Amino acid sequence: MEADIPAKREEIGSASDESNPFNLLALPTALLLRIVDRLELPEELAAVSCVCRLLRQLSSDSRRWETFFRQRWAATRTESGKTPDVDSAKRSSWHKQYNSRESSSKAYTGRYYEDDTMYGHTETIRGVRFQPTLDLIASCSADRTVRLWDLKTRRCAQVSKNPHSALIRTVEMDLDLLASGSSDKTVRVWKADYSLPQLFTLSRSYKLKGHIAPVTALATDEQNLYSGSWDQTVRVWSKDSLRRVATFAQDDWVTSLIVRGRRLTTAVGSSVRCFDLETGKCVANLQDVHVGKVQAVEGTQCGRVVFSGGDDGFVRLHDIRHRRRHVQTSSTGPESSLGWGTQTSAVTSLAFDDPWLASASLLGAVELLNMRKLPTSGAW
Repeated sequence: MEADIPAKREEIGSASDESNPFNLLALPTALLLRIVDRLELPEELAAVSCVCRLLRQLSSDSRRWETFFRQRWAATRTESGKTPDVDSAKRSSWHKQYNSRESSSKAYTGRYYEDDTMYGHTETIRGVRFQPTLDLIASCSADRTVRLWDLKTRRCAQVSKNPHSALIRTVEMDLDLLASGSSDKTVRVWKADYSLPQLFTLSRSYKLKGHIAPVTALATDEQNLYSGSWDQTVRVWSKDSLRRVATFAQDDWVTSLIVRGRRLTTAVGSSVRCFDLETGKCVANLQDVHVGKVQAVEGTQCGRVVFSGGDDGFVRLHDIRHRRRHVQTSSTGPESSLGWGTQTSAVTSLAFDDPWLASASLLGAVELLNMRKLPTSGAW
């Protein structure tokens, strides 16, 4: 009796038995959808959609497209600042959003490139932020002003009325607020007004005090505003109350910071550090990743991969899933990193929109790198 069991299993599970072939499509639709939802890569989901009409429909309806989209890019938000809910009947919209965003990536190849220059600042521009939903750009300058630029008219829409008493070092903007950080040790905040065409009015701002040295970096997520300073701290401010809700202590000047996937990543001296925003604990500490200081950090939306640029002209990719402490020189880099020298001077700024990473150097050069052509495995 026991000897017959393996033979019977072989008969049932054999796909080569022509007399009783296994038909995947004969399974209930709900079960097929659960199988499709188990796929781990968008390429796998796209391949399944090519098999037949049924699998194409199920692939389009899969919840995985929302996951894939959020892993690569920030989800599109409405003018009210909220992420739209997608019910089961409209899940395919995430599939369409994913395909549309992938298709738009070709705009970075140069074939659809347009050049234009807008004038207004009277001294060095220190920071720029782009809001694609409203075709709006915010810029800050050593002339102590913040400007809003309307990309439809190619003109300056608004100018702040000297909110700071010293040069403005950094600017941040999302659909909730516009913020600037200055050498006068303060952060200025303008809250969004959804009845306005440019979303903000620069005639009135809120002042956030607390830092005891110049504010050099800003970032936001859905709930909070983050400010980094030469006073070796990152302060967290509630967007609603504009009160400080937390502080992350560092041991050197903070030159750059980002928030990705519920993680705060900071550039501190020659190190890159990642903090869990819920526990406040440091989950990765990559030391001496560059010769000289780390000037810029960027990262993927899920927070698993971080990019850094430094005084040595190198851009490095770090896999934060390797959480052990790394202490190595930047000539080789930590074991979890890849590095390439693309610039001939210090890398001062990074921007990432999957799959393109842009790096800007002290000498004015900007380079684009396609991250999907690097020797990496798995999805970010």
